Formats: sequence, structure tokens, C-alpha cells
Amino acid sequence: MDNHNALEILAANPHCTTAIMEKLSSDLNDNDLCWALAGNPNCPPALLSKLSQSGATARTHVAAHPACPPATLAALALDSDSDVRQMVAHNRHCPPELLEQLLHDPALQVQKTAADNQNVPRAALAMWQLAHS
Repeated sequence: MDNHNALEILAANPHCTTAIMEKLSSDLNDNDLCWALAGNPNCPPALLSKLSQSGATARTHVAAHPACPPATLAALALDSDSDVRQMVAHNRHCPPELLEQLLHDPALQVQKTAADNQNVPRAALAMWQLAHS
């Protein structure tokens, strides 16, 4: 195992301290390390916001993370990568108004994922269903 793989394993470890995670996040161009950090269930919200500026794979993990701050979810809902937007729509902590916005996403799969989220406003969902029936 090389040092980089060991760092990825450390970054993904739920027992990794916030201080160590902060140090590991110093290079947002290291997609593998950012991906591992964003997938850590104990990654703090402030670090998730920072990681939302990294590569698409890490942004997808950030968007799916239950601790992702609403402002970061809102920014990721505008991401150029539809996979990232879909994970925002899938996040069970996504605010209802953001889900309503995602019902109008250019990518149909993002719309469908938003429609399946339990937090989507019922009236907005009904309108979307009428438009797609």
C-alpha cells in the first residue's frame, strides 16, 4: 500500500478527527482524497462546503451527505454535472424549495429523483405529475 492509498483510507475513516480531515483537504485537486473525505460519515459541514469546490466525484458525495449545509446544497443544485444535481435531489435533508426547483431541472432523471424525495412539496409534485402524465 502506498502513502496516498493510506491517506485515502484515513480520510474515509469515521474516527478520523476534524483536524486531520482539514489537513487532508488542503489540496482540492486531489480528487481521490476529496472523494474519500466527502464520503466520511463524520465529515463536518464546513469541510463539506469546502469540498464542494473539488472534482465532480467528490461533489457528488458532498451532495449526498446528510450533513451538507443547505447553502451548499443550493449551490450544488446549479452544478453543471447532472449526477451532482441528482444527488442533491436524492438528499433526504434537501430543503423543499430546492426540491421544487429541481423538479424543473433540464435532466429528467434529476426531476424524477426530486419527485421521489419525501420532502418535495405536494402541490409542486402534483403539478409535475400532471405535466408528465
